[in-house]
Amino acid sequence: MLGFIFKRRNLLYKNIYGKTITKINYIHDYMQIYFNDNGILNLYNKTMINENENLFINKAVNDIFTIKNKLIISCNKDLFIEMSMLDKDYVEPESFEYNNKDITIVG
Repeated sequence: MLGFIFKRRNLLYKNIYGKTITKINYIHDYMQIYFNDNGILNLYNKTMINENENLFINKAVNDIFTIKNKLIISCNKDLFIEMSMLDKDYVEPESFEYNNKDITIVG
């Protein structure tokens, strides 16, 4: 399962690295992150944001990585969004979905 997620994470990295976050929404039990290319990333698993979401607006994604069963999306060392990859934290069959006009990535 994690091998599949790593491949999808790398594809996600290629599509959101350097993109600017324009909005963050909470929809019922998941998070939506909007980007300047009109892409939308839905995070379905248990998610933690380390600062007020308004601090992420107009910041570019500068890293995406996994550590200790967590997917981390970082704008800098002090601003990051952390999503659990533990089996117990899945609420949908997929943990994330990214869409823009050119691609859909489900992981």
